Amino acid sequence: MKRIKILFSCDDAGVDDMILAEMLRKYRIPSVFYVPVKTRELMIGQITQLAGTRPNCEICKETKDLFEIGGHTMTHPEDMKTLSQKELEYEIGECKKGLEEIIKTTAGERKVKKFCYPSGRFNERVKEVVKKAGFTEARTTGALNTQFPTDPFETAPTIHIHPEKKHYGDRTWKEWAEEKLTEV
Repeated sequence: MKRIKILFSCDDAGVDDMILAEMLRKYRIPSVFYVPVKTRELMIGQITQLAGTRPNCEICKETKDLFEIGGHTMTHPEDMKTLSQKELEYEIGECKKGLEEIIKTTAGERKVKKFCYPSGRFNERVKEVVKKAGFTEARTTGALNTQFPTDPFETAPTIHIHPEKKHYGDRTWKEWAEEKLTEV
């Protein structure tokens, strides 16, 4: 039997993420919400609701097993490859610490394991800092991938929806998504 995995992810922690989260919860679609600590629009209560760690939260029983919070730096720099080593360590390491502090529970810590490179820009130096910070996987912003990653720090999605992405040519992202779903 062929193994497939459907995972939705959303970057930047915008206010519309809560609308998306409700739809994803309704259809039980596992998802990762990548949050830049300082430039996010979501409030702490919304992040803890997505993580399933918000106190006295009825839907958190569902979201805890369905959603994850992932790292997306502190300030969402345009190109992490241009940052100094010190700046990289701050953007990546402090992001992980900050998010884990936000989503911790009274029952213990909840780890932030996944990272998404802002604008998909990274190189080996950036990747090494992500590993050193304690992340176990990192997502790029490539597209049209249907293979499981050989390098967990270069995980490329099948479909990447962004108003400035031009890798779909004259077809819509929806047309590509239907084709790739049929393919797998």
